Amino acid sequence: EEQGYDAVVNSCVSDPGLFEMRSVVDIPVTGCFESSTHLAATMGARWSVVTVEEVVVKRFDKLLVDFYGVRPSMASIRHIDIRASQLYPEITPTEEVARRVVEVSKKCVEEDGAEVVISGCTIMSALFTNYFDEDPVDIIGAPVIDPMFTAFKFAEMMVDLRQLAGYPAVSRAGLY
Repeated sequence: EEQGYDAVVNSCVSDPGLFEMRSVVDIPVTGCFESSTHLAATMGARWSVVTVEEVVVKRFDKLLVDFYGVRPSMASIRHIDIRASQLYPEITPTEEVARRVVEVSKKCVEEDGAEVVISGCTIMSALFTNYFDEDPVDIIGAPVIDPMFTAFKFAEMMVDLRQLAGYPAVSRAGLY
């Protein structure tokens, strides 16, 4: 903020430090999980998250889903059983990560009733935006949200609303 930035985007789907960042700046701060879950709830009646490992599932489910108020539209949170630090091609072949992501995403759609899937890791989200040539709907049967794009667009929207309508970046009446 002091350096003249209009907004901050937290680039991890676990939204670490999001609340603390909002409490110390007066510019918009957006998180990948928060913005993606709210977008998903407008795109379909039920959404799922496909993330990296069980510990991340617990963070989403035990902390963020209820805080963001999105539990009623959540179908499931599943994982591909690969640590985020192991997603790099020199460690785990991209083909293997892609195979697991597709397999788990299809379970979300077919078994859990998800109408939208959120990529639960920004490293993993690049698969659907850069690796696959096909539309995710053709691959798994539902749209897939890339949380980085969503967080950036939410930040842009918040900056625009601040400039056009005078909306503050955050309310100081409560938590922030």
